[in-house]
Amino acid sequence: MRRYFAWVAAFVVAAASIGCGDSPSAPTNSAPTSAPAPTPASVPAPAIPQLGGTWRGTYEYTFNNVRYFYEITTTFNQSGRQISGTWRASDPANKENGEFTGTIVGEGASATVNGTVTLIGDNTRGVGACRARSSVNSENSVSAASLRLIGPNITLLDCTGNLRGLVWILGR
Repeated sequence: MRRYFAWVAAFVVAAASIGCGDSPSAPTNSAPTSAPAPTPASVPAPAIPQLGGTWRGTYEYTFNNVRYFYEITTTFNQSGRQISGTWRASDPANKENGEFTGTIVGEGASATVNGTVTLIGDNTRGVGACRARSSVNSENSVSAASLRLIGPNITLLDCTGNLRGLVWILGR
């Protein structure tokens, strides 16, 4: 009986060694290869807002503790990040007008504007012809459709009085 078990054991070992050979159907112990990671789609860089063109809106400031509101029309020219242009009160009886120069900072939804507004006024305020200048910046991000500029401090260049609180709210 011992011989019988020895023969059975030898047969099992021989059969196992034949089944574990290098045959093409033999299983392997190597780890499966993973597919390469997909390449993410390229996302375009945020664009610089295009502010060139005609804008309309309101212009307000405080002069000698009286708040003034006007409708204005502006025309901006843009070259890259640089913008410049002119503005004027929409009412022909109001002779206020001036210039704007500025820079677009940032891109896309986080872009802002920093610049300078120059005001050329008339004598409707009792001070004679008056020029003033204010540094302005956008309160929040700008877009190609809306722009809000504020200038809390206004410097009078050739007249007297207390001029402050410039606000432009523009749209297209």
